[in-house]
Amino acid sequence: MKRSEKEVEVESLKKHELEKLRMKESKLKAEAESLRREMANLRKQASKASVELEMLNEKRAAFQQTMDEAKKTILSDLEKFLMSLASEGERSAVVLGAERINVELTLLLKCFLQPGSKKEDNALFENEGGAFRTFARKSQVCHRLGLIDTKFGTALQHIRKLRNDFAHATKVETLAEDKHAHRVRALSQLLAEGNQQDLQVFQNFFMKSGQNCRIYLSCVMVLLMKLALVRRQLEPPVILLPAKLNYGKASD
Repeated sequence: MKRSEKEVEVESLKKHELEKLRMKESKLKAEAESLRREMANLRKQASKASVELEMLNEKRAAFQQTMDEAKKTILSDLEKFLMSLASEGERSAVVLGAERINVELTLLLKCFLQPGSKKEDNALFENEGGAFRTFARKSQVCHRLGLIDTKFGTALQHIRKLRNDFAHATKVETLAEDKHAHRVRALSQLLAEGNQQDLQVFQNFFMKSGQNCRIYLSCVMVLLMKLALVRRQLEPPVILLPAKLNYGKASD
């Protein structure tokens, strides 16, 4: 029986709609498959991240254990100096504390630099005009080499300026005076985050000192301990291709 034009048109529309639905179904299946692959990839990444996090935690724990053991050794080495600081008057304690940091900066730079003779070291660190002779230069170079960070460098500046004020004073100075107290406060604020436990331990050694002196000396000891920790694990950098006049011969 011959179909009417209306029936043909309806049939054609049904086929067209059915094709659209099939295309949509195919597209949804493809999207679902893509999502399944993405989920599987995310699960793999999550599993990998979990393993990496576990390894990181193990390394952090091992690092902390190493640091704790190193701290004990360093504190043992610094014990005599710690006791001598506790027995000094305020002016001497300020100057001696800063000078001990100055010595530690020298040792740190010597560990980082290629080994040299005593004469060569003196030319850099001791002689007039030596590139690393002053506290300020050593601090700046350590910062530029990445041996200390910016906040640590700022803390050293406060120490250096307090030392200079006390060393060059023509009358009795105390850290309680406003012109010094603000530096002590700034120094204390810099070290407050992450060092409270160590600061408290050191402050207990200086109970006979005034409050500002106690804070200053505790900060000095924390800075010394951190510099010593860096020095203990430091090695001169390996230069893969140093400048040579003759690459055919081994370096002297």
